[in-house]
Amino acid sequence: MLIPEKLVAFFIGSKGRAIKKLMHDSNTDIIVSPENKNSIFRGVKITGKNKIIKGNSNNVLRAFSIIYRAFEDKKFVFLEKNTS
Repeated sequence: MLIPEKLVAFFIGSKGRAIKKLMHDSNTDIIVSPENKNSIFRGVKITGKNKIIKGNSNNVLRAFSIIYRAFEDKKFVFLEKNTS
């Protein structure tokens, strides 16, 4: 998954709270790739915590759903700031 560089801080949250909550709520492990000066996006790897099954697809889909909803809500905040 790719997320815009401008939203990485929102995605991770203060002291990592947002990403930790997301991992807990979705029962997944989430890794954000290091910053790449040549890209406006960051890679995000989401895997299920169930090591026996090698990633529970339902948990990964739950994480994507949570992320999508959060970014949809955040999009409106960015649009309001950029139009005023």
